Amino acid sequence: MKYLVFLLLLLSLPAWSLTHHQFVKLTKTQKVEYLSIHIKFLKDVHSATPTDVVGKIHLNDWTELIAKAYADTGFDCFYAGWPSKTVTSGERKLCSSPANHNPNYGSSETTCASNELKCQPLLFGAQLCAKASTPTERNSAFAQCESQSRASGKTLEQIAADISSPDKGQQFNELFALVDEICETGMQATKPMCSSLKQKVAAFRALNLNLGNSPAGVSRELVGVIGSVNDISATVNSTLTSLTNCLPNTTTTTVTPPLRIPDPILNQISRDPSSTPFPRITREVDARCGSSRSANGYSVLSVFNCAQSNNDRSDYPAGFSFRSGDGHPLIDHLVSPYEDSGKPYRGIEMESANHALNETFLSLIDSAGGPDSHDVKSMVFLLPRRTVPRVENIGEVIRMTLPTGETVDLDRRSNAILGGALREGPQDLNTNRHQRTPPNVHYQGTGISVRLDHRYEYPTQGAAEAIVTQGTKRCRVPRPRLFDAEGDLISRSDTEFLAAINRACQNQFSL
Repeated sequence: MKYLVFLLLLLSLPAWSLTHHQFVKLTKTQKVEYLSIHIKFLKDVHSATPTDVVGKIHLNDWTELIAKAYADTGFDCFYAGWPSKTVTSGERKLCSSPANHNPNYGSSETTCASNELKCQPLLFGAQLCAKASTPTERNSAFAQCESQSRASGKTLEQIAADISSPDKGQQFNELFALVDEICETGMQATKPMCSSLKQKVAAFRALNLNLGNSPAGVSRELVGVIGSVNDISATVNSTLTSLTNCLPNTTTTTVTPPLRIPDPILNQISRDPSSTPFPRITREVDARCGSSRSANGYSVLSVFNCAQSNNDRSDYPAGFSFRSGDGHPLIDHLVSPYEDSGKPYRGIEMESANHALNETFLSLIDSAGGPDSHDVKSMVFLLPRRTVPRVENIGEVIRMTLPTGETVDLDRRSNAILGGALREGPQDLNTNRHQRTPPNVHYQGTGISVRLDHRYEYPTQGAAEAIVTQGTKRCRVPRPRLFDAEGDLISRSDTEFLAAINRACQNQFSL
């Protein structure tokens, strides 16, 4: 049974992180990008867990996220980038200092004063300390480490080279396996913070790098019991097949895979201006991982089955993404209100997972450059849905065809909207994130717009209502009238969607 459990573990690859064995196979540039996205993620985690007067971290929503994490070691929370343990104080669960629980913290080469906290060397480099005498200092420990790392002159490329050393493997896997557990446990796998990280890590998995299939936290010695890393998948399949007869009441279901899409770009960019009807209502593949590919000023999105290896993987089209770039007249000059932050940006995605009718919508984001949880987000469903979205390059213009058949022109260099069925305005950088207005991108075509806004959750799960507009008509519809608890559309056609809207609105809309 122990071997069966281990074999099943090998089948479940981490979706939010890479193992050290996989990390060292990346190029220098890819290693830097990998560290950058995880540093931002852990900064978001730290901002969600303020410290108290005794130097411990209150676990709010993250308690549910990581309650099951790392059962063997007991690590179930992050303290300023270090895996640590929760303790109970009265009725509260607190994340205790790694100095009390993490042997790697104590054995770190960094030497700090008693009122200081060691910065995580895997993220910031060695011999850096953060002040930790007051709650304010402990709250800013992660940001302090970022600032000191920059001031030290050590680059992420140098840090990546340091942690590529074989003797850093155990600490690396310990750190990033807990990241994976955080985003795998409970409902939070669908939260923006984790879903954004998952999509970015999936891009690394999409690379033809023969990264191997060793899961986070599994040592090379354990992998050696089964065979070489490259042979794990075949070995597991063979072994599980031989074990099938030992399991009672076991049945085998044969699933015919859908048509493989060999090149998402060629399949999505249609040169035929005529409409392409949606081939399905909901996606027919278990494709919960995503990746993106650059294509002439924008990104082409795809989804795939997380459990499939790179060699056997089928990618399915998922739409297009446009991010504000250099020269954007409304965004490029903006300065983030956050210290030690990224640059504000605007994202416009025309999503269409597996070219499914009910999974085709505009996804909008205005980021002020701070934590993901501070971004404002919108989802916009457009009716009628006549055609699968597509894009084409016309000189320095990118022309996107919306589901309604209407077009939007964007500048190929900056991704600024030039004209068509969408318009955009200035971004709101109010220092009070709770008062920021939703993304300033709006539909101005002749169809129906069903828009949901939210500052943290996916809008179809967190918004209280949907705002329906068509020309001068406007109506507010409670979200549960149109979407289920998982955020999916209840209706299965434009006719049903329209009927649900009109049942809730005094103003009657028409296709």
